[in-house]
Formats: sequence, C-alpha cells, structure tokens
Amino acid sequence: MAQPTFVGYERITLDLELEPLDELIATLAESSLFSTQKIIVVKNPLFLTGKLTSFKQHELTELENIFAQIDTLDHVVVLKADVAKLDQRRKLLKLVKQHFQVMLTDFKPFVLPQLVDELVGEHDFTIEPTAKKRVAESLQQPN
Repeated sequence: MAQPTFVGYERITLDLELEPLDELIATLAESSLFSTQKIIVVKNPLFLTGKLTSFKQHELTELENIFAQIDTLDHVVVLKADVAKLDQRRKLLKLVKQHFQVMLTDFKPFVLPQLVDELVGEHDFTIEPTAKKRVAESLQQPN
C-alpha cells in the first residue's frame, strides 16, 4: 500500500559510484517539469566515507549548503550508504546527522521480518505476508 503522502512525487535514484556528484546537486536544486516534489534515493554516497573520490571541493561545499537547508525543500532524500564505516570527520556527515533522520541498518536476517512489522505498524498499514517477505529480502540486498 503506497503512503498517500508521497503520491505524485517524482522518484529519482542516483548511484554516486556511477554518476557525478553534480547530478545529485542539480537534482536537489532544480525544479522538475513533472512535479515539484521528489523522492531522491542516493546509493553509495561516497562523500560520507573516507574513500578517495574525484569530488571537487566546490561540489562538496555546494552540497553542504543544500544539506544545511534541506528542511526547506519539499523533497524526500534517502541516502543509502552500504559501507562498514562512515567518516565521522566529514562536515557532510555532521550535516546529515543534524538535518536528516538517520537509521543505521546492520540487521541480522532473522530480525528483518519483525522490523518490517514494526515499521508498517507505526503507520497503521497492513502488509501481506508475501510483500513482507519481499521487503525483508530487499533490506538484505547490498544495493
């Protein structure tokens, strides 16, 4: 069951291992022809890790400015960082912790069905067993 709050949102997925950081910046900053509200899923946000990247300093600064004001945007931004350790020294990570809801997901497979029940129950939804299984399986996937 789709949450009515997000009906009509444009859905965008960016993988920053494959796409440049300026693509994320443009997606966050530009309005869309189709809608003004977006759900932006960012896979592999390498700017939160200690990995050496080709990100330019001006891009990181621009992203910091956007994250500092993320509360004013109508977008839903999901950062999916499938890494063992985030770089706690990064200013961007500090901004994420300050302005985003952070959910750490280092779950064991046997806990996932219970987690799905809890998340669904928080929003007064019901979910069929086959759908619950698919959600739990997708949470186990590295990407």
